[in-house]
Amino acid sequence: MFWSRPFRAAFSCPPQAILPTFINSFEDMSKAPLTIFSAVAILQLLACGAEESRPRRPAADVRTIYVEHAIRGSEDREDVTVTLQFRKGVSGTNMGLGTGGVELDGNPLAGDSSALGGVFYDATIPAVSAPGMHVITYMGPRGPVADTFVFRPFSVPPTLAGLRRGTDWSVAVSGLPNGTGVLVALTDTAFLTNDIVETVPVSGGMIRLRAARLQKLATGPVLLELSSVDSHPPANGAKGQIRVEYSVRRELLLKDR
Repeated sequence: MFWSRPFRAAFSCPPQAILPTFINSFEDMSKAPLTIFSAVAILQLLACGAEESRPRRPAADVRTIYVEHAIRGSEDREDVTVTLQFRKGVSGTNMGLGTGGVELDGNPLAGDSSALGGVFYDATIPAVSAPGMHVITYMGPRGPVADTFVFRPFSVPPTLAGLRRGTDWSVAVSGLPNGTGVLVALTDTAFLTNDIVETVPVSGGMIRLRAARLQKLATGPVLLELSSVDSHPPANGAKGQIRVEYSVRRELLLKDR
């Protein structure tokens, strides 16, 4: 019908569309009363004016967000756990970002909460598919914000040689580049002795402990735990840290010379 074009235009807002609509309507004025044309024109002007007068919400800065993300995996677990937390400031309360507000690798995460910690987002990744880069996306003050982390597991031989006092100790590590710090924790069964906890860099595919360090342990069974820890700030301008951990455990025997 002759009035369909101006009627549809009444619900669209670009000002440049108004004049052509009026001109086309004048061509059809001989087919309808002037009152119809006038009503449609008024509708169009009111719709555009309402759109242009709608207030714009000021955008906040992503730097007001503090994140604390923890990604943990170990050799004896089938899944890698991911816990994501968002706060307003370092000491603020954990906040939720709404339905669909947080995604991991494109998959929406549902928020959970605790009485002490507030809102957090949990996910699991099968250990077999976890190695490599992952993407965290969330709704920031100005729209979607993305950040990444790399999960890098490593391995050591299933059976390790025992330890001897007065002898340096070393173990081969696969999957970590040279210079990567590995947290070494050696714990004996004697509660009165001091454990060994220190970070040792990978060099030539090996980590080494000097013989003098082993003097702190009592002879007998020793539990070894090796952990790689990558802690870095978000790359998108937010504050906080993304911490990625992976660990392996072995049982050894410490003997005298």
